[in-house]
Amino acid sequence: MDGNVLPEFGNEKKIVKEDLRCEGQNFPVIRHSKAVYHKDVQLNSCTFEAVSFENVRILGSLCFRGCRFGGRLDFRNIRVEGQVSFIDCTFDTAFLSFELQIKGALQFHECTANAKIEIRNSDVGRLDIERACDFDCLVMEGEERRSQVSEINISGSTIRKKAQFSRISGVTKLAVINVNAGEICLRNVDIAPSGQIAVTQSALEKMEISGGDMQRINAAFVQSNFSISFCLKPNSLDGAKVDLSTSGFGSIELLEKCYEVVRSPSRESILFNDKPDDYRQRIDTLRLLNQAFQVQLRYELQDACLFLLKDFEVRERIANAYGRLEKFKARVLKVLGREFLGWGVSLGNIFKGYFVVYLLFVWAYFLGVDAEDLRKVTIVDMEVRGEMVSAVLLATVNQVGLFADTHVAGKIYYALGIFQHTLSILYVTLLTGVVIRKLVR
Repeated sequence: MDGNVLPEFGNEKKIVKEDLRCEGQNFPVIRHSKAVYHKDVQLNSCTFEAVSFENVRILGSLCFRGCRFGGRLDFRNIRVEGQVSFIDCTFDTAFLSFELQIKGALQFHECTANAKIEIRNSDVGRLDIERACDFDCLVMEGEERRSQVSEINISGSTIRKKAQFSRISGVTKLAVINVNAGEICLRNVDIAPSGQIAVTQSALEKMEISGGDMQRINAAFVQSNFSISFCLKPNSLDGAKVDLSTSGFGSIELLEKCYEVVRSPSRESILFNDKPDDYRQRIDTLRLLNQAFQVQLRYELQDACLFLLKDFEVRERIANAYGRLEKFKARVLKVLGREFLGWGVSLGNIFKGYFVVYLLFVWAYFLGVDAEDLRKVTIVDMEVRGEMVSAVLLATVNQVGLFADTHVAGKIYYALGIFQHTLSILYVTLLTGVVIRKLVR
């Protein structure tokens, strides 16, 4: 095509053409409005300064391939039945603005943009940013009304500053794969029920998901790193599943409902997957929560989280144990650690274990000490009547370490007494440590 202007560009009258194809041209200021194209519009290897498309309808697709944009790029009220593609394009402009209604996809492939890309008040079938795109900043939002987009796919690309999506409805899928970005932010974005959020093998400084309804969604953050912060606080996560177990976080904030896993472990958790035997996923998730509670100084929740974490660690050990002996040792560890020692964090379980040990020694004295000796038990020269009462008295004396003369002799009694007193010292030490830890915090 000859000349420096596209045919009919700049004409304010309604233009009706079958299609438009142009290659290798340099164009100055372009203002194209009130046009209808029945087929595709393809512009290859062209250079544009300022470009304005307004009130243009394309019944096919619009494709810019290998083009360079030097000035302002402004698309307003553009309706496209097919898709709009920018392939191997460079945007040197300081401003890129889109207001589109596209049944197909808005695609950026292998593009470089040194300015903010703004997509406002638009309805798009799918937004694709793929194949080594390098963007400075991307904003997609609804202003006068909520924007609509079915899928958002960002893969193999870099967003140097921020990608922000605001006031958007109808999203069924958000996929971020192998992306380097300063920040990705979703504010008041509604994810359709059974929709998906997938962030995979990406390196982000920050990610924020706040506001918007996300009921019954499936969200997975897989082998990614959020070096500064991660925030997940939509309006609702009812019936949702969120997997954070394989990613790293600088700091993390979650919707309060996510913490029900440590408050009420018997309930189905948002953060646990549907595989009850996947102990590793639960362990890694609880370690993340433990880190979050420590940063937030929520020590009560941290203790509950540690208790649940130890539970799953020993369950995993039992599941992976080889042979009956190893399984037996793991089960004994579970009973002792959980029920008698409270994993070192649960005062209730420690007190319960302390009392159970006391009752066991009552029965040990009753069954192990000679009945004649039990009938001779005296404390402070006071005679005790009844063998069971004597056994209770002996257990009490040794449990609290009174060292009173009970007038009972025999190897069995001395062995039981020393053993009980030793256990009592260990329990008191554990109780003291846990109480001091809670008071200090």
